[in-house]
Amino acid sequence: MTAPSGSTDIKPDVKKEESSSQQWAVQIATSVVEAIDEKKEDLSKGPTPEPYKGDHKDTRRFLFDLELYFKMNPSKCNTDKKKKMILLSLLKGKTTEWKMTEQE
Repeated sequence: MTAPSGSTDIKPDVKKEESSSQQWAVQIATSVVEAIDEKKEDLSKGPTPEPYKGDHKDTRRFLFDLELYFKMNPSKCNTDKKKKMILLSLLKGKTTEWKMTEQE
C-alpha cells in the first residue's frame, strides 16, 4: 500500500479582488451603456407631423398628428413651452405672420 504524498501541485482557489483600474473600467462601461440607452429613448418616436400651411381643411389632421407626436415623445414634449416651439416650427405658408407675432 502506498501512502498519500504531500503534493504541492494543488493551488487554492482564491479570487483576486478587482483592482481599482478594473473597477474604474467597469464603472465607465456601465455609464456608457446607460447613456446609450437614454439616447435611444430620446430618439423621436413616430414621424414628425407634416407642416401646417394654413388651409383650414388640414387643421384637424394637423392637430391630431401633433397630439400623437406629443404623446409618443414625452421627453421631448414634457413642457408647454417645448410643445409651443414644436408647433411654431411646423407652421408654414399663410401662418407665418401669426407665427412671428407668437414668438415675440
